[in-house]
Amino acid sequence: MVSRVFGIHQLMLRAGANAAEFERFYTREFAPSLPSGWRITLLKGFQGDREGRYAVLLDVDSLEEFRRIYSGFDVATEEGQRWRDAHTELGAKYLSYVAQYLATDYLEVER
Repeated sequence: MVSRVFGIHQLMLRAGANAAEFERFYTREFAPSLPSGWRITLLKGFQGDREGRYAVLLDVDSLEEFRRIYSGFDVATEEGQRWRDAHTELGAKYLSYVAQYLATDYLEVER
């Protein structure tokens, strides 16, 4: 069985960032730009310790597919760097909204 990769990335918006604009940008521009086999879902806490804060659920078809883009934690492969280079404006816009993110990536436990 091929294990899927999931990431949970907690986001902290910059002070004064417009949350509604960020949500539109992330869901309509950023998410659709991802490489094939990659999916992200923007989440917003509605109760608990992170109420009102954002997290992203990353879902990648397999570790092999993940390693096609990243060889290590935030270390892009050549293909990953080409993707980044082709999306520099999206990256800059992302950084205009996000002050900090904490990321952990997980392998699905085989059943």
